[in-house]
Amino acid sequence: MRKKNILLFFVLTFFSLSACAKTGEEIAKELEISASSKAIKQWERLFKKPERLVKKIPGVDKLTEKELEVFMEYLINHAADSDHPAAAGL
Repeated sequence: MRKKNILLFFVLTFFSLSACAKTGEEIAKELEISASSKAIKQWERLFKKPERLVKKIPGVDKLTEKELEVFMEYLINHAADSDHPAAAGL
């Protein structure tokens, strides 16, 4: 019975933490960045140089490592030349 309680605790903790996490789109809206403003290669280059990233996107330095990863994935997946570019105003 104790093992079930421990397992239930970890499952509930995991789901509550993941439910609180921001999506890449939410982070982009907060930072007022459109994913389709750059091509995939441009986003990749920008994320390789943290000092330029902070200069180009004010506030990005306040993101956690996980948020930064989710944000980068969103920007690349919805870049101007991606299969699903972000549409302005949606």
